[in-house]
Amino acid sequence: MFIPVPLPFLVERAIAVSVPQKGRFFVLGHDALVTVTINTGINTGSGVEIGVVRDESKADDESILDTTTRTMTIGSQRHRALCLHGASSILEAGGMRLQFKHASETNRQSVMLTDVSGKYLQEFTVIDSSGDWGHVSFDDVGSLIICAFPNDLYLYRRKA
Repeated sequence: MFIPVPLPFLVERAIAVSVPQKGRFFVLGHDALVTVTINTGINTGSGVEIGVVRDESKADDESILDTTTRTMTIGSQRHRALCLHGASSILEAGGMRLQFKHASETNRQSVMLTDVSGKYLQEFTVIDSSGDWGHVSFDDVGSLIICAFPNDLYLYRRKA
């Protein structure tokens, strides 16, 4: 099914995270805009190579996030966003469905993966150390799952 992908430190606190698209996603933080590239064709310990580019000049850049449409604009491209103001998530892909149970009374959150008929496939438990907001999404082709919170970010890839 899906296995965790270790991520390096990206930002102190995320304002928004884009839905991964074509092996890339963005994290807008108070301290930087970070571009993360994901290459799953590399044979490393986790089976994934992660590239990170930080741009401190774009930190807290309010022009990047459109809270009404829940999109991020980077250059001339618009990307679905996961943020405090809601999410433009992809919750169904490749015959699978994501269900997120955000429990505000605990920092342990549950992400359930089912087939489209509701049959259980897998469950992830993630930690949300902020308690503010949290969202999940598939990437544009259903090979990655991202779980985004202000202080915590989790990435899972489909096991080959």
